[in-house]
Order: sequence, then C-alpha cells, then structure tokens
Amino acid sequence: MDPGVVLVVAQDVGTAVCAVFNVGYFSLLWLRAKGWQARRLGAAALALVNAAIALESLFFQAVYWCYGMGVSIEALLSPSVWLMARFLLFAAAAFMTVLILRRTRAP
Repeated sequence: MDPGVVLVVAQDVGTAVCAVFNVGYFSLLWLRAKGWQARRLGAAALALVNAAIALESLFFQAVYWCYGMGVSIEALLSPSVWLMARFLLFAAAAFMTVLILRRTRAP
C-alpha cells in the first residue's frame, strides 16, 4: 500500500479517535461540573466542536476513499449530504459565538 495513502488514513482515523475521546471527556465534564455555569457551557461547546471534528474527518475520509477507488463522489458532494456533514461545525461555531457575545455584553 502506498505510504501516502496510509498517512492520509492514519491522519483522519487518528483525528476521529482523538475527537471522540474528547467528546466523551467534555460531555462528562458538562454533566458532572458543579457550580460555574460558564464552565459547563464551555465544556458543552468543546464537546460539540470535537463531535464536528470527528464527523468531518470521517466524511472526508469517505470522500478520499471513494475518489481513490474510482467510485463517484457526486452523492457525497450533493447539497443535502454536504450540509449534514458540516452542520455540527456550523452549530459549534455559532454556539461559541453566542457564548462570546454573551460574555462580552455581560456587565
């Protein structure tokens, strides 16, 4: 197998594994955190960001494999699939923006 292909797969799989681990950690922190609401919200935001990272790394791995195997990637690039694959990233960015705006507007 081509070393470049191995590196591409390892990078995406490693990214997904790390992100899933982080989702678990931040989810537990969010569920168990006592006291500071800001800490709980931050943990929820980071869990969402890492879920988005895991989903995108798996999505792009699917695109890479389909393209490399000569399978049409047209279905993966359709607006509905593309929007679903990238929705968590948008949601995470929007959530963090709301948290930042809330923090900067607070007295």
